[in-house]
Amino acid sequence: MFINYFADHRRASDLNMAVARILIGVMTLIQLLAIDWTVAAEWPVFFHEQHAFLIPFDGYLEYLQYEAWLALLLVLAFTAGYRTGLTSFLSALLVAHLSGIYFMIHPSGTIQMFLLDVYLLVLFGMYRHTDSMSVDGLRGTFDRSTTRLNDALTREDQDDVALPFFKWLLVIFALTYFFNGAAKIIAGPATEWGTAANIDRYIQIEQARTNRALPWGDFVIQHDLLGFAAASLTLVFETGFVIAVVLGWPITVFALGLMGMHVGIAVTLTPFFWNHFVVFAMFLPWDRLVCKLESSREFRVYYPADDATHLRALQVFRKTDLNDSLTFVPDSRRSESDTATSTTGRSPEIVVRNSSRQWESYEPPQLTGLEA
Repeated sequence: MFINYFADHRRASDLNMAVARILIGVMTLIQLLAIDWTVAAEWPVFFHEQHAFLIPFDGYLEYLQYEAWLALLLVLAFTAGYRTGLTSFLSALLVAHLSGIYFMIHPSGTIQMFLLDVYLLVLFGMYRHTDSMSVDGLRGTFDRSTTRLNDALTREDQDDVALPFFKWLLVIFALTYFFNGAAKIIAGPATEWGTAANIDRYIQIEQARTNRALPWGDFVIQHDLLGFAAASLTLVFETGFVIAVVLGWPITVFALGLMGMHVGIAVTLTPFFWNHFVVFAMFLPWDRLVCKLESSREFRVYYPADDATHLRALQVFRKTDLNDSLTFVPDSRRSESDTATSTTGRSPEIVVRNSSRQWESYEPPQLTGLEA
């Protein structure tokens, strides 16, 4: 279910990079929009005075909302894949600055989660060249000659794409869990941390701190076996995740276990680190899902080989044709293809012309909306 990219980071398509970019962008946009940045100028008390250097001059906080709007615009451009190298760096810089200032007002895990957005933006920007299904990918076709564009369309054997972004993201993500688990084992120590009494203590402290009832927390307190299972499995999943990654083992059990841990924390202690679920979602096989949704029916596409506009537009269909159901043939070779292929059993044809597009078929196909 989840892909261990450390074992093999090559895929038939870079579609998963486009999905990851959109997930990172949407996650960051949600967190930026969830905060009222005008509050910073009115807040009477500030924590963590060591962060005061983030405020360049007196009165700057009155303009903080404009910085947030600029960050939103940059993240939107990053989500679309426009000048990804620049927008990923600048948006990461602004998000880090905004979160640092807001952390002086509201020092909670909600603000600390912005750091994950920053790391993801920077890491994606480092490997942006492996993301071709973007505005930058489309812009890159304008620098290619018609010969290169034709070659990209007509190549029968497409090479697998290396996606190092996912490989190193998985390692780094697994290490964050490992260090947490190792700290519990060493400083706990494990014989004390991995007990039902320790889990009960966490729940009771949270109840006293927030002065509110935690029904599921009380349920865990009343069932020692449940508390012991939660504590011991937490140690196993947090420390074992990176081991499974490095050894090339399947990681689905660990991913589901860690997500279950976050759900357990949310229902018993209330903090919900939803952005971790977004990161786990990046390791799902989105390309395989698209393969199942796409039509597997084969078509031959005849196109004007000397028309750069059509060549660029068809690159989109070539990249998203994960089932290899489209065979692109320059219109100059149409007569050769007709001679080489018998009329019986021929695939439906798509003819692209400068003035129009039309369907031609020897046996009119019953096309579903998805196939169309």
